[in-house]
Amino acid sequence: EIDGSNLRAIAVLRDEGACTTEIANDYAAFLDHALYLGASFCTTNPPLVDMAWKALPGKWDPVIQGIIRSHPEDSLEELSRLATLEIVGESLRLLRPIFLLTAGEMGCVCLQVNPHLDTADAMASEALWYYEQLRERLHGGVPNVRFKIIGTQAGLGAARILVGQGIGVTITVNFGMFQHIPF
Repeated sequence: EIDGSNLRAIAVLRDEGACTTEIANDYAAFLDHALYLGASFCTTNPPLVDMAWKALPGKWDPVIQGIIRSHPEDSLEELSRLATLEIVGESLRLLRPIFLLTAGEMGCVCLQVNPHLDTADAMASEALWYYEQLRERLHGGVPNVRFKIIGTQAGLGAARILVGQGIGVTITVNFGMFQHIPF
């Protein structure tokens, strides 16, 4: 079934240089299956991380319970960040070989910062926290992550901060050229 799939055909055409289409897994779960279909990156956001947990409770319930036990005084927001770090970390691990083989051109996870943050500094601060946590897990290596930043004025400021530090971004909630052009 995989050999005859359209997704596989697109992946082969991409590999041969016949098209520039990349296949992504727009979900925080089942990336291992999407990789067989030719996916080369993953994008996610807080609701999708929650859906991944609900889709695979046998895998994630023990991890989340461990986080809660080891951080009993943390706020719900902090616990959510730690859970996101674990779930997204799994996708980063799966995509890491693609990232290394393509010198960082492919094989990344686009991770959206908390959509309720409304200042450039708050968005950038959260992205930098994730980046440093992932960097530690890679023993100083460059994390294969890009941060999804909302297409607002504050998002533009956050993007400038992150790109200024060599950290990749992608813009989300981008509905038209009026938002796209400033970025």
